[in-house]
Amino acid sequence: MIELSLALGKTLEELRQMPESDFRLYEQYYRKQPFGNWRSDYNAARVAQAMAGGKLEDLMPFWFESTGDDPLEDLFAGAVEL
Repeated sequence: MIELSLALGKTLEELRQMPESDFRLYEQYYRKQPFGNWRSDYNAARVAQAMAGGKLEDLMPFWFESTGDDPLEDLFAGAVEL
């Protein structure tokens, strides 16, 4: 929820007051055009991989250590209270 807050320039309280329908729109947008700091890291790793070779996993080990969950779920986890 923090990453979404930073991307939108809103406080966590403002996000909590946002309608669920708006969260669903951001979720759909994120699936097509991911945002956040990890995206810059990924792009830099792809350039380094193209120049030096090797595996992307070696350049971004923190990304591949994940539990295998969908990163989208991590981003929006707890964002909507029903």
